[in-house]
Amino acid sequence: MFLLDLTGKCLKGLATASRGLPAEIAHRALAVLGAALVRARPEEDYFVPLLAALAFPEFWEAAGELERRLATVTDATTQLHTLDTLIAMQAPTLPDVVIRLAGLGRWPALQARATDYLVENADYNGLAQVPNELKPLACHVAVRKGIRFQGNGFRHRVILANGATYGRQAQ
Repeated sequence: MFLLDLTGKCLKGLATASRGLPAEIAHRALAVLGAALVRARPEEDYFVPLLAALAFPEFWEAAGELERRLATVTDATTQLHTLDTLIAMQAPTLPDVVIRLAGLGRWPALQARATDYLVENADYNGLAQVPNELKPLACHVAVRKGIRFQGNGFRHRVILANGATYGRQAQ
């Protein structure tokens, strides 16, 4: 556990805001941390420090394993840490994972974090494409983003937070 904490701190020190982690260091660290992730169990003490060490966009290749772990973890705190790691990685499937958790998550804190991420990052097109069973969630996020809807016959107008109008056919 101590070594994982130290590794995470070292990686944070090496990462720059403009360039992230150096490629060679990221490659070697991913080899070590990826092997540890495959053997790790979420109930073990070193799992959360491992997640903290993996929380870099350069480690997005490990996102698939983390998504599988997120589905099997039963502890709310560990699920929240796993989601935060996926967000930090900017995993390619992050929008799908966040939408699923915001709409169907078991833990209120996890649902709130996923919804907060959607409010911060989702655009109207992304919200309009969520599955029908999650449309109430999309409307909730839209309202928190300051998006308003106005009906007009078979069409509706969407008024974005900046006052601009976005028109599209009613579904």
